[in-house]
Amino acid sequence: MYTVWDDAHYAALLRDHHFFVNLHKQCEVTHAPVTFRHSQLLSAARLVASPPAHPLDEAAYAGLVTFVPFEQIAATHRAWAAMPAPRRAARQLEVWQAFRRRFDPARLFADAGIYEALSQTRGSAALASAARGSAAGLSPGRSSGPASPRLRRRGSGG
Repeated sequence: MYTVWDDAHYAALLRDHHFFVNLHKQCEVTHAPVTFRHSQLLSAARLVASPPAHPLDEAAYAGLVTFVPFEQIAATHRAWAAMPAPRRAARQLEVWQAFRRRFDPARLFADAGIYEALSQTRGSAALASAARGSAAGLSPGRSSGPASPRLRRRGSGG
């Protein structure tokens, strides 16, 4: 991802690649950090393999990122490359849906007590509206529609 510096290149990267490997300096001897790129890739329904991370990160991303020993990264990549496209698309859809549920902004805010803390301010009506939209399956910041209808069609063979 070193050559991706704008939206057009990022869109091309996602169009051309369905799975990614997270590698960092010294990741063969230390924990690989879970970075913002993981969320970007997961929200784009891409599969991510990574060497082991901090136990709290692994717990937060369990079932979303495939954590394997450094020595098994290449084998994981080969297995994904050999996977039939419909099966891989179904797995990508599963991961994307699980990511959306687990990291739903309204749920994260509620779990962190943000709504309670802000309900005493004048912004409480806007927060309640945002929470209702998220609970209805709408993408944050959008007035209607799911976050990725394109993915749903791809996952069903379309």
